[in-house]
Amino acid sequence: MPELISLMETREHRGYTIEIHRDACTPESPRDWCNLGTIIAWHKNFQFSDEDAPDCASPQDFEEWAQEEEIPFCFPLFMFEHGPIALSLANFDDPWDSGQVGYVYVTNQRISESYDEHLGIGGKPTEEQIYKIMQAEVETLAAYANGEVYGYTVTDPEGLEIDSCWGFIGESGRWDHLTGEARDFVNRHIASKPGRWRRLVWWWQIPRQPG
Repeated sequence: MPELISLMETREHRGYTIEIHRDACTPESPRDWCNLGTIIAWHKNFQFSDEDAPDCASPQDFEEWAQEEEIPFCFPLFMFEHGPIALSLANFDDPWDSGQVGYVYVTNQRISESYDEHLGIGGKPTEEQIYKIMQAEVETLAAYANGEVYGYTVTDPEGLEIDSCWGFIGESGRWDHLTGEARDFVNRHIASKPGRWRRLVWWWQIPRQPG
C-alpha cells in the first residue's frame, strides 16, 4: 500500500469509512496508456513528447513532417504555467504565463487501430470527436504532472481496512468516480456476507397471511 502522505477527505457509506488520500507513489504515466493521440512538444522544463513522436527539432520541422505524412488531425498544444500547469488545445489568451508548446496529432494508423476503443462506434471520425478525446488526454497529463493522483481506503465498522485502490488521476472535483468505486465495493462486500443471506432466507420463510 502506498505511504499515506495526506488525508484529503473522509466519507461514510453504510457504516463503512471511505478515506481519500493523495497517492504518494509515482503511478504509471497516462502517456503510457493506449492513447489515441501523440504529443510532440518543446519546453525547457517539461518533457511532454511521447516516445513515438517524430524526432523534430523545431515546430517548423514537425509541420513539414506532418504534411509529408498526411496527418489527418493535428491540434496546437497550449500550456498555462502559474504554479500548477494546465494543458489545452485552446489558447489561454494570457501572454505572460501561457503559450503554445507543441502539437497533438492523430495518425490514420492510430484511428484504424483504436478509434472504436475510444469512441465505441465505427465509421469515419469527425474533427469534433477527435478534438474532445485529445482535450481529455492533455488534461489528464496535466493532472498527472501536477501530482493530482489519489487513492482510497475502505475500513469496516470494526476498524479493519478491507480494501484500497490507488492511481486515480484527475482534479479533486472528479472524486465522485473514485468514491463511487469505493461505494460499489462496500455494497458488494455487504451483499456477500453470509449473515445477510440467512436473514433474507429467514424473512422469506415467515408465514404470510393471504391477501
